[in-house]
Amino acid sequence: MKDIINLGIDIDGTIRNWINKVIEVYKREMPGKGIKEPINQYEISPFFEIGRNIYDYIFGEWAEEIYTRAQPYPGALEFIGQLKKMNNIKITFISYQPNDAIKAFTNRWLLQNGFIYFKPRHDQSIYMLDPDVIYTDKKEDCDIDILLDDCTDNLRKAEENGIIAFAIQRDWNKDWHGRTISKYQLLIDFINSPGFKIAQYEALKRKTNRWLIKTDIKTDDGLGMGLNTEIITNEQGGQQSKLPYRFDLTDPLADLKLAEVLAYGAEKYAIDNWRLIDIESHLNHAMAHIAAFKAGDNTDDHLGHALCRLHMAVAKFLRPYYLGKAI
Repeated sequence: MKDIINLGIDIDGTIRNWINKVIEVYKREMPGKGIKEPINQYEISPFFEIGRNIYDYIFGEWAEEIYTRAQPYPGALEFIGQLKKMNNIKITFISYQPNDAIKAFTNRWLLQNGFIYFKPRHDQSIYMLDPDVIYTDKKEDCDIDILLDDCTDNLRKAEENGIIAFAIQRDWNKDWHGRTISKYQLLIDFINSPGFKIAQYEALKRKTNRWLIKTDIKTDDGLGMGLNTEIITNEQGGQQSKLPYRFDLTDPLADLKLAEVLAYGAEKYAIDNWRLIDIESHLNHAMAHIAAFKAGDNTDDHLGHALCRLHMAVAKFLRPYYLGKAI
């Protein structure tokens, strides 16, 4: 549906085997303290005899060793390499880390293991990480189409927010009942399958519903045609709801022209294809048709196409995530 697929990839538990390094260091540094294995919950402190004090060591004294020397999961680097070869994939690593030191350790780990590299900007004066790395605890607010994560809570929030959520199968996310992969290759296979477009459509419907709620647009009252609409009485005593619209003032020939161009586009491309195009493109095409009309060009129905493109731009502005019929 979109030319570029924005893929968000979690780090710890997804591509970095963080927990194995934690266990290794704990056993070495605290040989007299017990640990219950396997760890099959996202909250790890109940598995360690020292309880929540484990985090003081993980985020403090042991942090550099854990976050820079943990091993990548088998196949993780090859997976990222395959994604980089796909022209329609934009990778963003997204991770929550508790402090700046651990963010720096994580950047170092990504670099030394070949997941990212420094790339010069166009002016060669500043270098940036490629792919991007974002540190946040609100992954559901990131501009991504897919999230690959190991945390059930992150996956649920992402799915609710219109993101296609995939769990990488781990012992601690068995309570996730959504899409799950046991091997990285399965995600690539899914992206290349017909089912991906259906998943995109379903995700965008969820995103639309959340957008309607956030903007307080409701189908019952928000359009001025709900059960609570003001009642008016005409001169003959007839009563009906008051409408905020005057369709009797629209020009029927212009309406027919709009429908004609829409029919032409549906036949040439596909029904609702225009909903997959951004507002700026619609406006650009509308202005080009207007300029061509003013220049005297008669090789196309420029005003009809300009009218239609503006209609599309307005529709996209009012319902940015609505896709209409599934394609």
